[in-house]
Amino acid sequence: MDKLSSFLSKYTPALRWWLMFTAMCVGGYFVTTAGIVSRFLEVDITRISLLIFGVFTLFTFITGYDTYKINSTGYSKGICTRAKLGWFFSDALMTLGMFGTVVGFILMLEGDITAAKLALASMSKGMGVALYTTAAGVAMGLLLKIQLFNLGICIEACEEQLKKSETCSCKE
Repeated sequence: MDKLSSFLSKYTPALRWWLMFTAMCVGGYFVTTAGIVSRFLEVDITRISLLIFGVFTLFTFITGYDTYKINSTGYSKGICTRAKLGWFFSDALMTLGMFGTVVGFILMLEGDITAAKLALASMSKGMGVALYTTAAGVAMGLLLKIQLFNLGICIEACEEQLKKSETCSCKE
């Protein structure tokens, strides 16, 4: 039991990231099996949602790796730089979602006004792009911010420990 509690106290931030990652995977499974992901890809003709999902996935793995690395080896300046880049991209995901909203509204307004049926079909396609890309950007940006917040706590703890000594263990 002593080894387990020692392991848990040493790797708390990494385990928190792993718990978030596992919850996201389970949620992703249910979203995929419910057909929501395929609906995103079907409705979003701009493929902005796909870009959002790709950037989110990339930075999820980078954040997880950095959280583990800082936990096991100590503070690294490269981790702090990547964390700042991650914060930038978490905001960029939300901005991409808003950009998708603008593109969707533009597509909606391009409809043929003289033919009501065609206009309504065109408007619904544009609104679908707008709403789906906004949802993807906001959700993925928020999930990435939660992971980066966890990493930030670890970085701050290491900086405090480095002021006092030469090593960092990122324990809470």
